Amino acid sequence: MTDTNDPIRDDLELIEDASASAPQAPQAPQVDYLALIFSRLTMGMSCPMFNPRSDPMYYRIFFGGLLMFIGTLIPFDGDWAHRGYLTFSGSIWMIISLGVMWSMWGAVSSGSLRMKWVLFAFFPFIWGLWHLFMTTPDFGNPDLKSWGDVFGLLGNQAKFPVFGNALQSFGPGKILVFVGSLIVEFQFIMGLFGGIKKSKEIKANRTVQRRR
Repeated sequence: MTDTNDPIRDDLELIEDASASAPQAPQAPQVDYLALIFSRLTMGMSCPMFNPRSDPMYYRIFFGGLLMFIGTLIPFDGDWAHRGYLTFSGSIWMIISLGVMWSMWGAVSSGSLRMKWVLFAFFPFIWGLWHLFMTTPDFGNPDLKSWGDVFGLLGNQAKFPVFGNALQSFGPGKILVFVGSLIVEFQFIMGLFGGIKKSKEIKANRTVQRRR
């Protein structure tokens, strides 16, 4: 016969019941070590082309370089097979446009501007200015002999297709290269004037503080 009032057996049963009812320890989550290493490597890096503290001028110059780049991908004359980058000048303008965008990308991230490629954009600006105003443009229409005649078509809604055909015959790539280089140089010059004005204000504030 077994003794049902054995105190040792009762204590063992209580221990077993307590261990069975005790909550199980949570399992350790599986760690994705590759994701952890990538997050460590990219920690503190700014998002590409976004920096709330950067000068808005950098974004405007980048946009001008983008217009130049798109202009080299489309025709420089009325033949759509004659794309800009297939010509010698167009290939040079493409390299300059890529340099402008690359330097502005770095300026947004670091805050320092490298002016080399921005200054090189002066050459496609002169090139576009020459083709737009210093030469006799070919609009593919004997009735259109100047830009005044072309823009005069805007007053007549029925002449809109003629206006588009005139721009297509002249070469939309040349127009975009000129507009993009104009934006780049204009923003650069305005930035210079802004820097000169800011330096004068700093000197004036220092002079006032010294007098106090």
